[in-house]
Amino acid sequence: MLKNVSATASGLGACWAGYFNAAATSWLPLQSALAIPENHASYGAMMVGYPKFVYHRLPVRNEADISWR
Repeated sequence: MLKNVSATASGLGACWAGYFNAAATSWLPLQSALAIPENHASYGAMMVGYPKFVYHRLPVRNEADISWR
């Protein structure tokens, strides 16, 4: 994903904030706190910051068992 590559290249970590975005599109108090105008909508939210830990490799995962039918 481009967001991860761009963030990592800048020394940052990034993660999509789906639940936050869902709340921003449906909960009026949050829309008010964010000052989202009535005729606008939130289409995405992302958390960005400096990571606390540095991972030197991906975790070991089992190979996927996929059957195509």
